[in-house]
Amino acid sequence: MYGRTYKMLLAKDYIICRLTGNFVTDHSEASGTDAFDLRNRRWSEEILSAAEIEMEKMPELNASTDVVGQLLPEAAQALGLKKETRVVCGGGDGPCSALGAGSIEKGQMFLSFGTSAWIAGTSEEVFLDKEKTLICFGHVIPGKYMPCGTMQAAGSSYSYIRKTLCREEERRAQDEGIPVYDILNRLVTDS
Repeated sequence: MYGRTYKMLLAKDYIICRLTGNFVTDHSEASGTDAFDLRNRRWSEEILSAAEIEMEKMPELNASTDVVGQLLPEAAQALGLKKETRVVCGGGDGPCSALGAGSIEKGQMFLSFGTSAWIAGTSEEVFLDKEKTLICFGHVIPGKYMPCGTMQAAGSSYSYIRKTLCREEERRAQDEGIPVYDILNRLVTDS
C-alpha cells in the first residue's frame, strides 16, 4: 500500500485536495503527526528517514491562514459555488478550538472536555516537555504554539462506565424522567 501511495493527507487536507487538487496541510495538523519539526516549521528529514517515509509523499506545508487554491470546476458545480472561491488551509481541531476559546495571546489557557479532554494554552515558543506529560502543537495563529495536556478518554470513559456498570441508575433515571448523568453526577459530588 505504501508503494502505491502518492501523498499522505489528514482528513481536512483530503477535503482540500478534493476541492482544489492541491496536496497541502498546515503547521497545526502537521505537528500532530510526530514527523514535523515544530521549531523550524518543516517536515523532519531525520524522523521521516528513520520511519523510511519518502519526503515526496508528504503534503506541502502552509500556515493555517494561507489560501491554498481555488475550487476545481467540478467541486464548484457540486457545491453551487463560483470556481473562483478561494480555499483556506485551516487547522487541526485542538488548535482551532484554542482560537475559538480566545486563547490567542501568550499565557492564555482553556479547557476542553468531550470524548477526550485537554487543557491547553498559547505560547510564543515551542514547549517541549522532557517528562513527556505535555505535547505541543503549532497554533493556527502563525508563529504561535499550543502546549497541551490531554487525556484521550474522558467523556468516552464516563459513557463506557454508564453503559457497563450503571444499569440500576439507568432504570432510576428512566423512572424519574431525568438524564442518567444527573444521577451519576450526584453520586460523584455526594461521595
